[in-house]
Amino acid sequence: MLVGALEVQQTQYPINGTYRELIAQVQLTPPALENVRQFVFHYDAVLHQLVTHKIMVSIRQDWVSGQLAEDAPSQIGIIELDIVYNWILPLSVNLEKGSFMTGFQAMVELGIRHIGEGTDCLLFLLVLLLPAPLLVSNGRWGQFGGVRYSLRHLLLIVTAFTIGHSLPLLFGTLEWFQFPSQPVEVLIALSILLSAAHALRPLFPGREPWVAASFGLIHGLAFADTLTNLHLETGPLLWSLFGGSNCCPGDSLAVFVKPD
Repeated sequence: MLVGALEVQQTQYPINGTYRELIAQVQLTPPALENVRQFVFHYDAVLHQLVTHKIMVSIRQDWVSGQLAEDAPSQIGIIELDIVYNWILPLSVNLEKGSFMTGFQAMVELGIRHIGEGTDCLLFLLVLLLPAPLLVSNGRWGQFGGVRYSLRHLLLIVTAFTIGHSLPLLFGTLEWFQFPSQPVEVLIALSILLSAAHALRPLFPGREPWVAASFGLIHGLAFADTLTNLHLETGPLLWSLFGGSNCCPGDSLAVFVKPD
C-alpha cells in the first residue's frame, strides 16, 4: 500500500453547512497475477469511529469497460455497519469482464470529443486549408489550382497535421518529456494567428504541410495531458494513443472510496 498526498478541502453541504474534509490518495497494488476484477474489499476507516457513516465505493476508471476518469464515477457498493450483529462486512467486488473493443471504443469517442471541443485545432486547420487550393502569383493568392492540385495539397496538410498531432501524444503520455501547459497555450494561439495571416497573404507558400506538422506537435501536447492523467498500463495506453489520436487488452482499474 502506498499513501500519497493528503489534502484538506472546504465543502458546502445543505444540512451541515460549510465543513472541511480530508482527501487521502491511497494506492493498493494487488499481488502478481491476481484477479483485479473479482476480489473482497476490506475497509473500515471512519466507520469504526463514526458508526452512522456509510462508505460509498465507486469505479472512477476502468479501461476495459469503457469507464474513463473524465466520466462520473460508477458506484459499485456501500460499506456500512451491520447494526444487528454490530460488525462491518467487507464488500465483494465482482466486475464484468469487459473487452478490448469496449476500451478502445471509449478512447475513440474521447478522441472525437477532443476534436469537437478542440476549437483551437479546428480554427488552425480551417484557416490553413482555406487558401490551399489557390496558386501564388506575385506574392499574392491567385487563381484556382485545379481539382487534382487542390485535393493533393489538402490531403498533405491534413496528413501532416495528424502525424504531428500524434507524436506528442506518444512522447507525452509515455512521460518521455514534460512540457508546461502555459507556453503550449501561447504557441497554439500563435499558430492560429500565423495561419490566419497566411490566409490573407502567402507567408510560407508550398510549405503548408511542414507548418501543419510543426504546429500539430504543439496542439498534440494539450491532449497528451488528458491521456497522461488516465494513468493507463502499457497495453491499454498504446491502444488509447491510437484511438485518441485519430496491448493486449488489459485492466486499468481506479476505485474511489468516499465516506458519507
